[in-house]
Amino acid sequence: MPDIIADAMPVIAQALAAVGYFKYALIFVGSVIEGPILTVAVGFLLRSDLFDLAPLFLALALGDLAGDAVWYWIGRRFAGPTLEKHGRFLTLTPEMYEKIKAKFHRHH
Repeated sequence: MPDIIADAMPVIAQALAAVGYFKYALIFVGSVIEGPILTVAVGFLLRSDLFDLAPLFLALALGDLAGDAVWYWIGRRFAGPTLEKHGRFLTLTPEMYEKIKAKFHRHH
């Protein structure tokens, strides 16, 4: 293990011990925001025996699912009106937007 990681492990372990079981709630919230990167990071910490597998997996899976659902809802609710109003800043003409919408509805 590189020296910087070895030096950081006691600090990380102490911080996780301080938050106790709330560490899984923090993992849930973090995975809602950025699931894949956090999954890799806590995989390393799991290998260092700082987490238990079952609650960690549950927190990551539910958080990632919740994050996907929230981002899907935001896109479904706000993407159309936002693109209609500000699409010109993305070089999206109304004709292009209607064409994309028609293709999406044809295949979904």
